[in-house]
Amino acid sequence: MNRFRHLVSAALLSRNCRRFRLGRRPFAVALLASMAIVVIGAGVAYAYFQFIDSSNAHTAKAVAGSLSAPTTPTATVNGSGAITIGWTLPGTQLSGVQYKVTRTSGPGSPTTVCTVASTITSCQDTGLTGGSTYGYSVIAVLATNWQSSAIAASATTATPTFTIATTPVGPFTAGTASAVQSITAKVAGITDTTYSGTKALTWSGLNSSPSGQAPTYPSAAVTFTNGVGTPTNPDFTAYEAGTSRTLTASDNATPSVQGSISFTVNPAIANTFTVPTPTTQTAGNAFNVAITAKDLYGNTATSYTGSKVIVFSGP
Repeated sequence: MNRFRHLVSAALLSRNCRRFRLGRRPFAVALLASMAIVVIGAGVAYAYFQFIDSSNAHTAKAVAGSLSAPTTPTATVNGSGAITIGWTLPGTQLSGVQYKVTRTSGPGSPTTVCTVASTITSCQDTGLTGGSTYGYSVIAVLATNWQSSAIAASATTATPTFTIATTPVGPFTAGTASAVQSITAKVAGITDTTYSGTKALTWSGLNSSPSGQAPTYPSAAVTFTNGVGTPTNPDFTAYEAGTSRTLTASDNATPSVQGSISFTVNPAIANTFTVPTPTTQTAGNAFNVAITAKDLYGNTATSYTGSKVIVFSGP
């Protein structure tokens, strides 16, 4: 206690005072101020100096108070792109205190999330990356130089899945362009409104046609608003015919954020015939050959059916 008194006395004497005259009697007024006082075993404390108007005793007093830390930190996941950080207010607190939340770990850290009034008990960190772990600290701050001890919390953002809608809805025809109408990020089947901003997606899943024609995909850039986005260029073309053909989109920054749509691709119209080279035959003897109609991309033209008149040529 003597150590505390000495420190307060030293602090008071070190403050600048102005002299004023009240009537004919000069007196000193201690300027209202605050400064950090080290009190062993009591955390952070502050001394406040103020003028006391007591008849003939023109003095100042120092009042020490502790800067209390918040308690019970929480970090609640709001989706793939947001976490709400919460805390409980201490039983007592100094006037003018604010609470500061800092992102201490995870992508984009360290950074200040918010600084709020002493009556606020939460704030939200947004623009986060899905499937990533973030750490936070919460402290009480006063002015620019003083702060309490920190409390900490952490959470891992959700990993959404994509639901892809196309137009038309399928089936498609090989070689005919279709379009991605929308991509919706969902968590547990509910649209994840925190998944927002411009994302770079990787498209995959479609194979080249039998003739070697490679598929085309929508553009990589997709701007999401409240969990729903459309590619800058939504067109894609499948050239391989068949059932259960798959178009997949994944987030470049977080590949685990992905989704697919399956559909049927029908062959295009017949464009050529394939005639197999027969085995060795005896001159003058009839033999059979199987002719297969193919579309432009080498898929069997399954719509080419019925009796046809075909002209053969050759040797």
